[in-house]
Amino acid sequence: METLDLFSQIENDLPATKGDKDLGCKWNFVQKPRGTMKRDREDSSFDPFKDNEVRCLVREYIQNSIDAAQKKDDNRSKKVLVTFSYGEMVCADYPNLIQSLIGRLKACSERSQQLPGSKDIYKSKYEFLNSRKNSTIGFLKVSDYYTTGMNYVDDDDVPSAFDSCVHCSSSSYKPDGGYAGGSHGLGKTVGFVNSPFNAVYYSTKDDESGQTFGEGVVRLCTHKYRNENGEKVLFEADAFYNKGGAPNSGDDIPVVFRREKSGTDAFVLGMEENAEDVKTMKKELLRGFFYAIYMELLDVDICGELFTKANIGDKMLEYFPEPDYTNIDIDRSNRPELNFNPRPYLFEIAMCSSDENHMRFTTDDFPGQFPTLGHATLQIWKSEDITAAKSLDKIIFMRNKLMTVEVRKYNSSKGFYGIMVCDGEGARYLRMLEDVRHDKWDVKELKDMSDEDKRNARKALRELDSFQKECIKVLFPEEHDKQLEIKSLKKRRIGKFGSRSEENEEDNIWPTTNVIEKEKNQSSKSGLFTIFEETKGRKKKKKKGTITDVEPETDPVPRQEPPTPPTPTPPTPTPPTPEPPKKAPTYVEGNEGEDDGIGETENPNVEREREIKLDGRNKRLKPLHNEDFACKLEIRVPKDYYDCRLVLDIQADEGLFPLDLKNVSAGYQIRSGVSNEIYGFDLKADTPNVIKFTPQENVTLYSLNIKVYGH
Repeated sequence: METLDLFSQIENDLPATKGDKDLGCKWNFVQKPRGTMKRDREDSSFDPFKDNEVRCLVREYIQNSIDAAQKKDDNRSKKVLVTFSYGEMVCADYPNLIQSLIGRLKACSERSQQLPGSKDIYKSKYEFLNSRKNSTIGFLKVSDYYTTGMNYVDDDDVPSAFDSCVHCSSSSYKPDGGYAGGSHGLGKTVGFVNSPFNAVYYSTKDDESGQTFGEGVVRLCTHKYRNENGEKVLFEADAFYNKGGAPNSGDDIPVVFRREKSGTDAFVLGMEENAEDVKTMKKELLRGFFYAIYMELLDVDICGELFTKANIGDKMLEYFPEPDYTNIDIDRSNRPELNFNPRPYLFEIAMCSSDENHMRFTTDDFPGQFPTLGHATLQIWKSEDITAAKSLDKIIFMRNKLMTVEVRKYNSSKGFYGIMVCDGEGARYLRMLEDVRHDKWDVKELKDMSDEDKRNARKALRELDSFQKECIKVLFPEEHDKQLEIKSLKKRRIGKFGSRSEENEEDNIWPTTNVIEKEKNQSSKSGLFTIFEETKGRKKKKKKGTITDVEPETDPVPRQEPPTPPTPTPPTPTPPTPEPPKKAPTYVEGNEGEDDGIGETENPNVEREREIKLDGRNKRLKPLHNEDFACKLEIRVPKDYYDCRLVLDIQADEGLFPLDLKNVSAGYQIRSGVSNEIYGFDLKADTPNVIKFTPQENVTLYSLNIKVYGH
């Protein structure tokens, strides 16, 4: 590996400057104060976008432009135009912008080499820029029109769009009542990920004030470099390209970056045109925004090719083939949003009017059922082609901005595809649930939200799930009567070879008291269960290689067990020295976790509550028929536990939700204010401990997550 000389200043290697087009702007790296945090590697916020960086760039930049749409007189958004184009600049014309970064990249590479175990990602960045110093570099320019642009206020106490976008990390300024696309403030990093040396220039014209602002940003790692006095010192990882202190405006902005009309330009420096990237941009545009284009919220120009409502059908035919409904590998991929074919969603759903195979539902069809979700629409296309191919059913989900957010595939082949658009009050809460790539709604994203927002977001997600289930029940009433699909409790992990179980345990399933026809085994690939029951009998779940038995559902006859052989009497052991008895702790409301942070109790003999780890063989959940309770839970433990409690949560695709209990069998109590907890009982070893209970509401399409705690 080439040795990088830190003090070999890059200025000595620069060619004669042809013409300074920097206009006095330069990278203002700041000497790092002692005692502040270093960043000795690439910014970790880049990581979520590295696998599909061009896709993420298209989605993030277009979404930002839609969020900034100007308003019509009736307060509706104007149609936004976004353009993607490539350009180039002569490096010698921009000695401060381009050539001065070569030395910084060199220093970052040397810094990485000095750290044991650190990967030197800056060597390739240095080599790229150094090889171009006597020629040109390219850039990708993403521009939007009929947008508001970004305002800027030179006051740290006053938030502004430009300050949030350019100067802040993990900051999102969206003055749209909470309905805008982003919420993490991390999407802006897609530009740095796509730049071969992590540099982006932003230029904007504010629609309201008419002011223009421009500034460059580079994000490297902490590095040592020579200061103005020639001393080797540590510099901060990031820097801004300006005349010092604030973004440039007006004639101080280099000419190549100046913005003439309202809106914003983002220049991804060093990103050069290639056919594969351009094709990816066009396909990801169609996957992510075909509905926004069709509904005339958006026009897009990619390298001179225009995508509008007038030609969206032709473009879809050009870039996507006839759907192959038999392609099970794509159906069952773990990231369906990366490879789904949007063609049937455009032609068979967006462009079709209602008939027996094309139906449209709104939450208004179910008055009062979905108050938190608000207005939402589900358009469904039924097709025998999907059913015949046994292809998985799918619905793609969008919010009010009409960008594809989630592609949800179901473990069924009823024969439908759908588009769900959530454009009511719930869209604000769904935005909070969106991950950084805007690919799914996940309750894990709520960790920093207020308790009220967490409750409402979870409720909106549950109502969204219930709404689509109600619509499917209307479409397939006979299927709903016949079977009920639910998830197994088995924990899954995803590896590069597919889904597999973490633990080799028997599966527990959420029972139903619905009377239906037959029982299926677990699908080895999907990890899903379907329970079927009969009026005259129920089939038991069979193990591999065995035949399913059928038991009549008449009065059960006690099973004749074989006689138990006499147990030999063991020799009498010498009794051990008795230990002093342990005193059972008094239960204190709120101190039921594994570690409450209080520390040791005053009495060291008092055992602290711990979770009792049980596999599937030691906790069995069964449905009850013609009884006062819906379910029976049998728990077996290897030793006695006292003062126990049971926590029941619903395990849905979007996370855990408490199972509200209506009643529980004698000897057990439901926790006041925590209606998914049963407490105040003991568990005996080597015997089935039986707890019967009934939930407040019917629970369908879910599995039950069971946790037991005791002393």
